Amino acid sequence: MSIRNLVILSMICLVSRLNNLYAGNKLSVFPADSDSAWQAINAVKNDLIHPRELRKQQGAMLYTRPTDLPNTYPSAAGHFLIHYTLTGNNAVDSTVTNEDNVPDFVYETGQIAEQAYRLLIDTLGLQPPPVDDEDNPETDIYIIDVGYDYAYTYPEKLVSSTTQSYDYTAYTEIDNDYVGYATPGLAALHVTIAHEYFHIVQLGYNWWQGNGLPGSGGYGSSDDQYFLEWCSTWFEERSYPEVNDYINYVSSFFYSPAKSLWNFNYAYALGPFLKYILDLYGEDLLVKVWEGIKTDYAFESLRAVLADDYDANLADLWNEFYYKCYFTGTRYNPDLALSADAQKFQLLQIPLANKTVLDESVEFTSTIAPFATVPYQVTFDRNWFCGINVSTATPDNFLGRYLLVKHEIGKLSETLSFNENLPVGNVGQSDSILVFMTNSDVNSSRNLTVTVAEVGDIFRIANKIRNVYPNPCLLDGSGYLTVELQVGRIVKSVDATLFDLRGRRVYEQSFGNGLINIGPYQFSINGADLRSARLASGVYLLRVEIGTKALTRKILLLK
Repeated sequence: MSIRNLVILSMICLVSRLNNLYAGNKLSVFPADSDSAWQAINAVKNDLIHPRELRKQQGAMLYTRPTDLPNTYPSAAGHFLIHYTLTGNNAVDSTVTNEDNVPDFVYETGQIAEQAYRLLIDTLGLQPPPVDDEDNPETDIYIIDVGYDYAYTYPEKLVSSTTQSYDYTAYTEIDNDYVGYATPGLAALHVTIAHEYFHIVQLGYNWWQGNGLPGSGGYGSSDDQYFLEWCSTWFEERSYPEVNDYINYVSSFFYSPAKSLWNFNYAYALGPFLKYILDLYGEDLLVKVWEGIKTDYAFESLRAVLADDYDANLADLWNEFYYKCYFTGTRYNPDLALSADAQKFQLLQIPLANKTVLDESVEFTSTIAPFATVPYQVTFDRNWFCGINVSTATPDNFLGRYLLVKHEIGKLSETLSFNENLPVGNVGQSDSILVFMTNSDVNSSRNLTVTVAEVGDIFRIANKIRNVYPNPCLLDGSGYLTVELQVGRIVKSVDATLFDLRGRRVYEQSFGNGLINIGPYQFSINGADLRSARLASGVYLLRVEIGTKALTRKILLLK
């Protein structure tokens, strides 16, 4: 075995539980390959392992599954073998009310496991996990007293029959009673088995180490465990939406929302982000991502599947996710929130350095970590007419949105542009502007400055045609030609004129007829009016006059 493989495999042992952060998590992964090299690197691992997990780590490396569980029960469809005992510390409750005449806890374990199999393999279409023992082909679940950690899943043996580099057979240990947990009893049993069985399926694809994303695995390691946890946490909710155990873990994101997307502190918290993506594009996307993981890291596979199959941008979805996360807890809005569960989420915490009250002009200068989103909030103490400017030397690395919150109601504005002034418009006392900026660079932190200011001489707004659509426009009389503007001064009206390529004026109309304020403004020309003007198909010049400023845009009209 090469030095590289020794190091990579030893890194798997770093992904122990974050018991200092959570009441109890659902994955700890400890490999137990049959190769004698495990013993050779034992000393190295001992120095890296969290002391609390050392006994379990060493036990896994010495190839020991639980041995004091004399009873077994094959699940109804034969995909699982449940190991248990009726005596000692690991004993399960002996109550029997089922037709198979085994303890109800054991029977329920088999039922839940088969339900997880049906959803993951039969419904979603993921591949079943590799067989760990041809004489005993079922996936093994051991029921023991695990303390307060819900469960452990162990990648045990590297699979040699595939072309994948790091696919494993695996087994799971679950708790024998789930007493004293944040989610207790059978509810905990349901979501735990769903969570852990997805880990067993995942480990049969690939578990990549050294993925180049710092902090993506437990205890600062660089591996794909963060994505494994996203998926298993999502699957809990997919399987048992009434349990909501995952809500116990979302606070690590909502209380500190400025880390890289793959940061392991978010591992159990970003099941809702994966759900957000799958709600938009369908669950088949996840199967495609896992197929991609056979040959590529999870981040790269997710990003490529979104781009190639769905014409979607992961950085943009990560940014969009933030504004939806604003509408949680007491700010819950059913039309804007992630889900009905968002009522139970914590409030998104804006870093104190990124919050202030407007005093004519405020400026935030930030360094944003790779593939991280940073929120900013400006609150208004009186009526203002204000705008936003985001300046950076690397505009191609950033994207952003702002959210204007008026009277507790949020209204999403357009995507922010860079190094130019964008008018927001009138804001009132106690209104707020939320700005969410995402650094799409995977490798480097990037700098930017966000300015929110009263519109005036120091914050001039340019007159601009931002968009004209549809272009080409069909002259069938059934639609509209819409023009979106940025208005840089207060005017009474906006005048629109169409010229043909010979310079002849063929259509004109005024819009506004009153008072048009600085900021976004749009008008629409009725397609029926254009048809009535008897315009031929062809290219025309649209001239828009905003006060003394004239702007032009080419448009194509078709019959």
